[in-house]
Amino acid sequence: MKKILILTFFLLLSLQMTMAGETSPGFAEIQTKEHPVVNGSFILHIKMEFNKDAKLQGQPSMKVPSGWQAQLINGSAVNKHCKKNSKFVLVYRISYPVSSLPFYPQRIQFTQLTTGDIQEKIIAEGRVYFTPYKTVEVFNMTDFNGPQRSWINPGSALDTTRKFIANIRFHNQIYLIN
Repeated sequence: MKKILILTFFLLLSLQMTMAGETSPGFAEIQTKEHPVVNGSFILHIKMEFNKDAKLQGQPSMKVPSGWQAQLINGSAVNKHCKKNSKFVLVYRISYPVSSLPFYPQRIQFTQLTTGDIQEKIIAEGRVYFTPYKTVEVFNMTDFNGPQRSWINPGSALDTTRKFIANIRFHNQIYLIN
């Protein structure tokens, strides 16, 4: 009987902690995608999902590196009322200067304010990487930090001169991992 009471106590405690963690009305995620050309802009999709009713307050913001621009293409998020379990996708056009492509992955961050019981922020962070085979890769943080990837930090002593690598040489290799 004592074991059942202890088990019930811990079950209720974990349930309460889980429910307390659901304070945010929803979440946003930058969609990972590889864009086949480096031409000065790419389209970015941000998926939004809601676990409780909320109203999106004002225009969302997108932080991009200096010299870049972010333009919301579909304005469907402005002052939108979102019901529990609703989902939608925001679309941005991100423009960047082709003449000065960065060597290291660049940080991007989406923020949307919500109102409901209290004012809260929904934040999604990602990275943009210009590959040596002349594509643009956009990552959400789960994919960026995922297995089988390691990134070199900007403080490393490397030659940051861009050198083209033929796409076919990279994608047709078979890598054996011990």
